[in-house]
Amino acid sequence: MFEQIVLEVFLFFAIFSFLCCLQYRPAPQETPKPIEQQIKEAFALMDETAITPADAPVVESQPPTVETNPDIQDHSSAPTRQKSTGRATKKVGKSTSTAHLAAIEGIDLDRLPLRPARKVCQAVGLPQKVSGKNLPVATLRRNIQARLQEEPGLVQVVAEVLSA
Repeated sequence: MFEQIVLEVFLFFAIFSFLCCLQYRPAPQETPKPIEQQIKEAFALMDETAITPADAPVVESQPPTVETNPDIQDHSSAPTRQKSTGRATKKVGKSTSTAHLAAIEGIDLDRLPLRPARKVCQAVGLPQKVSGKNLPVATLRRNIQARLQEEPGLVQVVAEVLSA
């Protein structure tokens, strides 16, 4: 009895599979083109979509310029008093802002792009990553400004890095 049921199920699947194969009619395949013709078509397509020098957009990429003004006196020679801190000495003098220090050397820190900001951070010893993640450019700019306020003598180093 059990063998008869197994035989009926097996025959059902065999006949069903055979009929499915008879019903399947594949779509006619397109004959492949010769490789030479395919290459010619590809080059023709590339020539159609290629940008000519006249059509190309003009992109001028210039590094930030550093200008010095001889009329402005260097305030780093102004009398300062030493204030002791735990990690390094900090010069405290007249109110020196980062904007003023940067203006001496012609550096605009608010518009400093990412790569130059990374170069400056490396030169002045600031971290570029925290917990394995890159810091955003705005954070790098703030860190540079804070470091320049702490140590005004680093403005010259920043100017040298940006001019290179």
